[in-house]
Amino acid sequence: MERRKFIGTFTAFAAATLSAQTFGALGGLDKIGGALGGDKGGNGAASWKDIAKSFGEAKASFAATAQQQALIAADIADALDLKSEAEALRGEAGNLAEKGDAMGSGDLEAVAENSASTQALIEAKLQESEALTDEQKAALGKAAADYMPTLISGVSVAMAVKDTVQNASGMGAPGFRDGRAAISAAKDIPVLGPKIIKFLIDSAKTGKSLMSLMKTKGVATPDDSEMDSQLAGFA
Repeated sequence: MERRKFIGTFTAFAAATLSAQTFGALGGLDKIGGALGGDKGGNGAASWKDIAKSFGEAKASFAATAQQQALIAADIADALDLKSEAEALRGEAGNLAEKGDAMGSGDLEAVAENSASTQALIEAKLQESEALTDEQKAALGKAAADYMPTLISGVSVAMAVKDTVQNASGMGAPGFRDGRAAISAAKDIPVLGPKIIKFLIDSAKTGKSLMSLMKTKGVATPDDSEMDSQLAGFA
C-alpha cells in the first residue's frame, strides 16, 4: 500500500515538473501578452482546448485573408504592367492556400518578406506614373474596391489573434489532458501570434497608403475611414 502511495505521489510530481519545464520552453506567454498591451489575462477562452481551437481558426482566417490580399495585389501589379511581380503574388497566394492553418513561422516570414518588397515596387511604379490610362484607372478602382474589405477583415483577424494571445498569457502550462493541439498551440502562440498580427496590421497600413496614392492619380477608391478606429488599437 505504501509503495502504491509513493509511486502515485512520484508520478504526480514528475508530471507537474515536466509540465512546468515544458511551459518554460514554450516561451513565456505572459511576457508576450503583456507586450501586446491590454490586461494580462484574457476574457474569452475558458481552457487550453478553447484557446487551441480559437488559434487554429484564426490561422485559417489569416491564410484566407492574406491569400485574397495577394491576389488583389497581383491585379494591381498587372494594371501597372508589373507582370513578373503579379505572377509572384499569385504564386504566393497559391502557397497560402496550400498551407492554410498549417502555416509555420518560417512560412509567414517568407510571405511577409515577399509581400513587403512587391508592395514597395507597386507603390514606386504608381508614384512615378505621371498619367494613368482610363483602362488602368478602371482596373485599379475595381482592385481598390475589392481590397478594402480584405484590409478591414484582416484587422479583425489581428484583433482575434491578439485576444487569443492575451487569453493564453493568463493560463498556466497546458497539461496532457488538454491534448496535443493545446500543447502545440502553447508553443506556437508566442512566436506565430505576434507575427500574424504584425503582418495584417502592416498590410492594412500599406493598403491604406496605397489607396491614398491611387486617389492622387485620379483613381476612385472606397472610403477607408473605418480603418482608422480599428488601427488605433494597434498604435
